Amino acid sequence: MALLEIRDLSVRFGRFQAVSGVDMTVEAGEIVGVVGESGSGKSVTSLAVMGLIDAPGKVTAKSMAFDGRDLLALSAKARRRLLGRDIAMIFQEPMTSLNPSYTVGFQIEEVLAIHGLKDRRKRRERAVELLEMVGIPDAGRRLSSFPHQLSGGMNQRVMIAMSVALDPRLLIADEPTTALDVTIQAQILRLLVDLQRQKGMGLVFITHDLGVLAEIADRVIVMYAGEVVEMATTADLFARPAHPYTAALLNALPDRAVVEAKVTGWRGRLPAIPGVVPGPFDRPAGCLLQPRCAFADERCVAVHPDLLPGGNGAVRCHRPLMPDGQPGPDRMEVPA
Repeated sequence: MALLEIRDLSVRFGRFQAVSGVDMTVEAGEIVGVVGESGSGKSVTSLAVMGLIDAPGKVTAKSMAFDGRDLLALSAKARRRLLGRDIAMIFQEPMTSLNPSYTVGFQIEEVLAIHGLKDRRKRRERAVELLEMVGIPDAGRRLSSFPHQLSGGMNQRVMIAMSVALDPRLLIADEPTTALDVTIQAQILRLLVDLQRQKGMGLVFITHDLGVLAEIADRVIVMYAGEVVEMATTADLFARPAHPYTAALLNALPDRAVVEAKVTGWRGRLPAIPGVVPGPFDRPAGCLLQPRCAFADERCVAVHPDLLPGGNGAVRCHRPLMPDGQPGPDRMEVPA
């Protein structure tokens, strides 16, 4: 049984369908990467798992279970007991996620107190231990610091310390390195992977950077306009992308351009995907990518594709790409 299992998750805000038909599984000890452009539904999906979608948002799913427990059927009190203890999340912006009115020590100790550690001295000892674990020097003194007195990297480490304070079994990291410089990004990534391996957590790592997932993820889920368009192991996804959107994202990676330049002598601009992710009220009737896809045909314009087994995992495309990067036969024309 998977640690986290989601089937047909949808999130709607009024008339806007932010997430539609998302499937996801995460095993204990596995790192699953979720990638896509801004507006693809990555963060909304994670907030739905955490129960943080407020009105007018509406969350529905055929199944959303953690270790066999139906998350949608839990009462608010039962979900609060689960969050932080068994499922935790690192949010995008530590400066807006941490409360500027309280010290970081108070905020870490509050997590421990809410989940049953009543002894104040033990809470402080645990808070110091957590800050040391995430690499903050002079941890005892840092407990009395306010968020504005720490750097962005330090605040992100405090957020990580809070998220792992109760040894959760599932950790969701929502673009935890976005606002940090490259050196600090590498340190935070290394810290998260080390913690994940030490504690055997399931880790969902949300990002817009495929290069990061190449280094850490076991599997990758590619999202576009609120839908999953491809799922595969990391090695298969990078070697043989089956969806045109995945292939376009990979082609835009600077590292790939450097390799191509060395091999072929190519010089020029990085390939870019034309257009933008469709908004709430300009979603095409067929495939959501078809206005931006070089391989779109009449069926793509008229018929919305399903997520079906294909490539080396699952792909939402009428004509998944072949190993040579060209579209294969239409699925409707392939004999059963």
